[in-house]
Parts: sequence; structure tokens; C-alpha cells
Amino acid sequence: MNDENFPDAELANNGDGPGSEIAVASEVRPSTLHLLPVSERPFFPAQSVPVLMEEQPWLSTVEAVGNTSHHLVGLALIGHEQGARARPEDFHAMGTVVRMHHPMRSSGKIQFIAEGLQRFRIVRWLSKEPPFTVQVEYPEETGDDPDQ
Repeated sequence: MNDENFPDAELANNGDGPGSEIAVASEVRPSTLHLLPVSERPFFPAQSVPVLMEEQPWLSTVEAVGNTSHHLVGLALIGHEQGARARPEDFHAMGTVVRMHHPMRSSGKIQFIAEGLQRFRIVRWLSKEPPFTVQVEYPEETGDDPDQ
């Protein structure tokens, strides 16, 4: 179902232009990220899975990510299943930066493929209302223990 004011084509990246290349975590490490909640389980690097969330209030975040050159967004676990009601204090301090592929809207939901790239730590909240924006740092990955 398309909204005349916001067709799926405005969100979708067809893979033919800039930003369609696969990012390597060490190549793209923005110091600020838009942030989206995940509620069922944490998202880890090296995963590529579909993410489904409510259109409101997260549509503005997806649009903001689509307007960046890198199409990267932070995913962080929240302590409850009410993602649409997430507040800054609900987010865990650690998350995963992902590349957002092929976002689409349908029936009040947004779906996209999230390609996990690297863990990040929230240093400071720049926007405490959606679209959430945070300053982040990237801890060194030791590779010793995948459960850390």
C-alpha cells in the first residue's frame, strides 16, 4: 500500500547509485548516528536480517537515514517490547551500527534489511525525541570472545 505523499520508491535504494556499495566497518564510522530500538534481542555485527517496526514514530528516522550518504543507523536494545514508546532511558548503552537496505512502508509498518557492521557505545544524546540522534564511539573489537 503506497501513500501518494511518500511512495516506497522514496525510501528504497535500488542498488544502482552511490551508497549501494557494501560498507566495511573500518571504512565508515560516523561519530553521530540516528538510533532505532530493537526489543526482542540485541542485534550483532555480521548479521543481515529484516527489521520490522511501527511506522510511527520511526518514519522520520528512516527518512533521515535515507538522506545520509552512508545509510547507516544505530540499532540498540530497549528494555521492553513497546518500541513506539521508547525513550532515551530505555536504550542499552551498546548497540550495532547497520546499513539500512531497501526500506519499505506498508500497512503502518516499516521494513528494511539491516546489515550489521560494528558495535558502538552511546556517548551522548543529541536528540531525545524521535528521530533520536546520538554521539557514539566504537570500541576496539578483540575477536577473542564473541559473547562479550
